[in-house]
Amino acid sequence: MATEMMPAQVSILQERMKGAQSSLNKFINRRDEVDSVTDKSFLEKIARYTEAFESASRKVVEFHDKQMRASQVLNGASDSTETIDKIQAQPTEEEGVEEGRRLQELEVTAAKELAELEATRTQHVVEVKRYGAAMCSRIANLEEVQGQILVEFPKVIEQSERRAHEAQVALELIEKQKAEEAKVIEEKTRAEAEAVRVQQEAQEEIRKQQEEYEQKLKREKLESEKDALETRQNAEQFATEWPKGERGVVEAVDLLRTRANEDELKVALSGLAAILEALISHPDDESRRTINTQNEKFQLDIARFGTEVLFAAGFKLKHTRCEGEYEDNGLAKFATRLVLREPDPFSDIDQWTIWFDNLKACSVTASRLASEVGAKAMKPLEAPPTWANKGKAY
Repeated sequence: MATEMMPAQVSILQERMKGAQSSLNKFINRRDEVDSVTDKSFLEKIARYTEAFESASRKVVEFHDKQMRASQVLNGASDSTETIDKIQAQPTEEEGVEEGRRLQELEVTAAKELAELEATRTQHVVEVKRYGAAMCSRIANLEEVQGQILVEFPKVIEQSERRAHEAQVALELIEKQKAEEAKVIEEKTRAEAEAVRVQQEAQEEIRKQQEEYEQKLKREKLESEKDALETRQNAEQFATEWPKGERGVVEAVDLLRTRANEDELKVALSGLAAILEALISHPDDESRRTINTQNEKFQLDIARFGTEVLFAAGFKLKHTRCEGEYEDNGLAKFATRLVLREPDPFSDIDQWTIWFDNLKACSVTASRLASEVGAKAMKPLEAPPTWANKGKAY
């Protein structure tokens, strides 16, 4: 970098200025010679070279002042990008090299021209001083400037080296901070990417588990629906295949005896006998031929022990889906009813007669068995019963 080259560059310029000044002093100090021919041109050249050396000295000092100001700006910068831009805006190494080349050319030219003047001087010596007060003052000023330069240059070099070192340290610190920030950002980005990946994997796993669970529920639901359908079909088939007439009633009551205690059996037979008697009394009343098995009283008195007596009378099970209603397990809800179909007496009187005779035989047998166990006869159901849960009748 240019800042690292500056101390060496200043040393070179300093040595060259010393050499050029020695060439001037060699002639300036010879004050005992008088040469009227070359006096004027000699003094003009001395004045010109003195001014050139002073100008070169000022440029060298200004060059290092620029460098120090750039270092100060660097130390006060808050943004790393702005700092690097200001470092790059410092005086370049080429500027120092150009000043050195100019001083070197100046030294060679001065030595050559002064040597030519020296060769033309006359060899006579007089006691008259060659230079007047003005020249002596200029020489003194030149010597003072040279002394100041020689004193100030080491300080400039020291400050330049210190500022260059501080600038370099600051730059390294900024680069280190940038590297650390980049590392933190990279680690944060990597961590965020890893977190996203883990989250996506977790979500995918949850999705798969949910899908598997839903598939499992679907399979279980299908199996449950299949089992429920099979159960309903078996129940309907059981009701259809149950023996009819007196035999069927007797076998049904025998089952009731195994399922209910004495009091429960009395209540059940009493209710069954009342239902059959009402059907005999009102064979054409269709409302009496449909029983809602979910009716609370029917469930309490009869259904929980068995409805085989009604199967013997010709009742069949009918399952109807309840639209929009579902069981607790999510399966469709079905209403279960006992339905007794009456054959059309106008189209098939013989079939209707068989149906009615079977119903009468079942009613008589149920009433007889109820009486045998001491069941209290229930008052005949004159009005059509309400087969809903809100009613007490069946």
